[in-house]
Amino acid sequence: MYGIEWRTRRARPRVLIVVLSLIIVVASVPAAGALTGGDLSEYQGSPYAVAERIGLIDGNGVAATAATGAGVTIALIDTGVVDVPGLRYSNVTIGPDFSFDDMIPDLRGKDANGHGTHLASIMVASDQAWFDGDHTRSPDRVLGIAPDADLISIKAGTADGTVDVSQVIAAINWVIDQKKSGAADIDILNLSFGTASTNPYSSDPLAYAVERAWLAGIVVVVSAGNEGNAGASLSSPAYDPLVIAVGASMLAGAETEADFTSEGVPNRKIDVSAPGKSIIGLRNPGSFSDYFNFDGRIGDDLVRATGTSQAAAVVSGAVALLLEARPNLSPDQVKWLLKKTADKTKSDTFGISRLLNVAEAISASVPSYSQSIQWSNGSGSLDAARGLSRLWIGGVMLEGEVDIFGNTWSGNTWSVDAWSGNTWSGNTWSGNTWSGNTWSGNTWSGNTWSGNTWS
Repeated sequence: MYGIEWRTRRARPRVLIVVLSLIIVVASVPAAGALTGGDLSEYQGSPYAVAERIGLIDGNGVAATAATGAGVTIALIDTGVVDVPGLRYSNVTIGPDFSFDDMIPDLRGKDANGHGTHLASIMVASDQAWFDGDHTRSPDRVLGIAPDADLISIKAGTADGTVDVSQVIAAINWVIDQKKSGAADIDILNLSFGTASTNPYSSDPLAYAVERAWLAGIVVVVSAGNEGNAGASLSSPAYDPLVIAVGASMLAGAETEADFTSEGVPNRKIDVSAPGKSIIGLRNPGSFSDYFNFDGRIGDDLVRATGTSQAAAVVSGAVALLLEARPNLSPDQVKWLLKKTADKTKSDTFGISRLLNVAEAISASVPSYSQSIQWSNGSGSLDAARGLSRLWIGGVMLEGEVDIFGNTWSGNTWSVDAWSGNTWSGNTWSGNTWSGNTWSGNTWSGNTWSGNTWS
């Protein structure tokens, strides 16, 4: 949810069905492409300011690259996406719903939390002028880092952010299956999610899942976590050294690492940082987080949010630009470029921080490079992968080596062949029959869900 990274909470067990007869009301919105908010130049987290801070545009608004993300596909595993102004001209596909909302037809695939919609806007927000060919950036326009990239939304979190690690793993496996089968040529996976797993990454099931995605040719971008100095390590799966772990930066006279960013341990630090403080994105009126982030609203359509979740979305958009400009790059080469071309800054807390520089990454030469790490085998405990978070379903805590269906999980026997992501121990996920509804213009058949009651 806004203000913290979307993740399962650690302070106390999560209780499902805690809000009864809550009405989700989506406010009336202006015509597609018209956003309220006006000139955003006073905000350090505006889309224009973020583009300038990562080197996408110079001080005069001139783009450092002609890349717009065209032909590149980002998979976003989050709380879903809804058709708010600013996304109606974007290339967004609603994928499967692995969340508990899947049983509610009016909420299936749709974002009732606000987190997923906000991240999607950071990556691919567009407007009618962009659609009509005006590709200039200005302080009064809300444009994603890669407005022409394709985005597939895979829902895992419910309205209040509830999700189990087994659902996220299933969603990742669906993404891998789409890539390998050729059903969708997914290039980037954004995972703004973290657990406090007590497994080492080398046996953690979630780490194993993201490594499989990476080896399938997908660049995996993961938020580092929002624990600050209190976190002994990065969240899982960011603590896996294979993927791109993203920290949040902020303006404090100069660009510095945000104090809420998880610091990591000496042998696993953040790979790159991007703006993550008070980042302006699209508001999802009537959503769960919209209720709690009233002070962050700007006009009717925009909202500010803070976290490494937002920073990860900035990096995913930047990777889309990089892959459009240089489509033959491997995931390992993408990571190498982001780290080697980043602007280095000294921080008392973090040592040397690497701040994302898109222009340098696109233009720099890159060697034939592959990472050498100890691979995860996924044999660890599923319950340990949950960290301190637990779901309650029907008055019973979900714990132990079982998935959300109550089926036994055996880390020593599960394999790629036995678990394709479409079926799981005989239970069919909605992702097996998803229709792939896409909006590309003014309308989306699912945009009239306001007023539905959920519990």
